[in-house]
Amino acid sequence: MVMRIRQRHGSVYRTFVRVHLRGVTMATKTRRVEARVAPRDRARIDKAAAFEGQSVSAFMVAAAAEKAAKERAEKEKIRRQKRRRSRQARERMLAEKSRRSTKKSSRRPVTDFD
Repeated sequence: MVMRIRQRHGSVYRTFVRVHLRGVTMATKTRRVEARVAPRDRARIDKAAAFEGQSVSAFMVAAAAEKAAKERAEKEKIRRQKRRRSRQARERMLAEKSRRSTKKSSRRPVTDFD
């Protein structure tokens, strides 16, 4: 059985073809990414891929996926910190407001000036 699955990742759509053979699912990648690199960078990439024992394509995909995961984790961390700081500021503001209101209500009106 062959199924086409289209998934959205940010502004990029990825299309996968899933092939079911005797209970085994295999994904075939169908999207292409191209990059123009300087000859010096290409030589470095080729050498690094060879050290890892991978094809240049597999090496670049793995490196890009790793970088994307790190960036996403960093952005999520920043977003969580902003939400936490916002919540703490809101809680401090509400605590200060309630403290002020209890102070005002505990004051006794002055009725005699002698």
